Amino acid sequence: MERPSELITVSSTDFLAGTQVMLASFLDTNPWFTGKIIVLHDDLDAIAQRRLIDDFPQMECREPTDELRNRVSHLVAHYPHLETRQRRFYSLDVIDGAGSETALFVDSDVVFMRSIEDAANYGAALVACGDRATIMGRTRDPATLRETSHASEVPGFRSFNAGLMMIASRLRGTGTRDDVLESLDPDAWASVQSDHTDQAVFNRLFGQQVQLLDEGFNRMVGHGTRMAGAARCPVEDARVLHFNGPAKPWRMDNRVREMTQDADYAFALARWHEAYRRFLARPGRN
Repeated sequence: MERPSELITVSSTDFLAGTQVMLASFLDTNPWFTGKIIVLHDDLDAIAQRRLIDDFPQMECREPTDELRNRVSHLVAHYPHLETRQRRFYSLDVIDGAGSETALFVDSDVVFMRSIEDAANYGAALVACGDRATIMGRTRDPATLRETSHASEVPGFRSFNAGLMMIASRLRGTGTRDDVLESLDPDAWASVQSDHTDQAVFNRLFGQQVQLLDEGFNRMVGHGTRMAGAARCPVEDARVLHFNGPAKPWRMDNRVREMTQDADYAFALARWHEAYRRFLARPGRN
């Protein structure tokens, strides 16, 4: 796979600090990246967008395509429980139908500790890290995404976390774009038995094509004791720390305080705030 020339993320007003830390830490640890940054959003005002672009001149702020938003709105109308999480679907615009370049999609709740350049050394069309089920030695049904201990009925299916994905240009073309949009049809969604949103779409479409990376490329710290007993990458060795789940380090609310009882989360929280301080102290930033 070619090295990515686009970095794409989803942000919002209440995720802005997360986006800043993710982007700053990525650029600090991945000097090989010289491409453009695309931030998908639906509520950043002109001041917030201008500030982001001042901090990251290679950035472009975009709203999700009308085509995708209309599909998501139609889905939410049929499944109202998705309403508070509908922004998560905006990541699907990484499959833009153009298919001209390799893209890196990254959630805005991660902090980079080391380079991830090695992820481009694989020949697969998509590389990502396993999700909780995979790390725990379990699997998911490829159609429903229900977690199970039984072997997958589809040979080669591997469930993965969509918080960090490197996607080759050949998966970003018109045909795949059509598949993504069709997957949001309410009838197609009826069989989903997990609480995932965009991750459900990516897994159902690409679970047989993904090349799984070492967990250190996307070390999730938000599961806490739900991952007890799994053989995991030590947080100290991780290239990327991912604050999956509701406890986001910039919010400093009760959910964060509760998670600090977990040693791995506490370690990652300190690394995030160190990265935030470095970002705020950058020369020339007011």
